Amino acid sequence: MSIADATETLLLNWLFNQGSPTRPTTYYLAIHDSAPNDAGVGGEQDATSDTAYDRTAITFGSAAADGVISNTAALTHTPAVAAADFTVTYVSIWDDTLTNGGNCLFTAALAVPRTINNGSPLSFAIGDINVSLD
Repeated sequence: MSIADATETLLLNWLFNQGSPTRPTTYYLAIHDSAPNDAGVGGEQDATSDTAYDRTAITFGSAAADGVISNTAALTHTPAVAAADFTVTYVSIWDDTLTNGGNCLFTAALAVPRTINNGSPLSFAIGDINVSLD
């Protein structure tokens, strides 16, 4: 995953003694049909778009020895209403459930894009979402 602007700022401020960042209490996974920028803006599928998907809470375990942290529970994005077909190409991790709210922390392209058919849920298994600082 790529480190988003908000995470870069938090890490730099913390490393150089210019702040004490507060860790979010909940993290949320957003899905995108195009590449988001370093602020997470671009292509997010949400309840205000044709797809009716929302950000979904995601939990992480401890980082492994290789410096990777992964989701510890399966997650399913279920559309609130019947959705138009689209292809998910990117995901992002946020500190807020509200679209156009909060801070984007990380973004990543999916290794294999997923086509979502009308009204279908989108699921990620345990360990599908991996974050590293490399």
